[in-house]
Amino acid sequence: VANSIGATADIQNAIMTYGAVATSVCVDNGWYSYGAASGVYSPTTNACNGSVNHAVLLVGWDDATQSWLLRNSWGPGWGNNGYMQIKYDPNGQNSRVGFASTWVTAAANTLSVSVAGSGSVTSSPSGISCTANCNTSFAPGTSVSLTATPTSGAQFTGWSGGCSGTTNPCSVNLANPALVTANFSLPSFALTVSKSGNGTVTSSPAGIDCGVTCSATYTSGTTINLTAAPATGYLFSGWSGCTSSSGT
Repeated sequence: VANSIGATADIQNAIMTYGAVATSVCVDNGWYSYGAASGVYSPTTNACNGSVNHAVLLVGWDDATQSWLLRNSWGPGWGNNGYMQIKYDPNGQNSRVGFASTWVTAAANTLSVSVAGSGSVTSSPSGISCTANCNTSFAPGTSVSLTATPTSGAQFTGWSGGCSGTTNPCSVNLANPALVTANFSLPSFALTVSKSGNGTVTSSPAGIDCGVTCSATYTSGTTINLTAAPATGYLFSGWSGCTSSSGT
């Protein structure tokens, strides 16, 4: 088998590197009665006459009990919720459960992040760091904490998609692929116009039309041009409170 490994330490290193290793074992009668309270399975004979008859995954180990943590394909109703502990060297054969091991990469789920507005999002564990759109993959079931940071002058207004609300950071569990959007906005401020004498004041962008409407709300950073129009018989005499002025 390609990439076959047999030494216990090599199999452990492969599990650490790749998340799981595929292997073949000999299933005997003891497998059918193995349960949650069975502990470490340690067969003393090989019912397959030195061969194997079943493929499984090794996903961990326990040096204290000299055993592998084995994931079977028979579902959670078998063994200890679908798992078994089996001795490193069953039947007295050196690392028998690993003699035909071929490493495989564990499945991964993609977390996609979209940034709406002026800000950035980072993740813990690391992998996400973006100001627009980005994505990365994590092992299934990983809990990822996302932190939204607004740029200067902006504010974080909330999450949508795989996270919701305004709690920051938010946590998303990647049992499945997920898409999360972080929403930012600039604050808004009221512009109020007061006038003395007869005439009107209008604005561009629209909002102020004073005579009637003398207050309007604009997004922070917006430049508003105000135009004064004196009533018949009146003269425009000037502004106060404007950043700059020219004519009316």
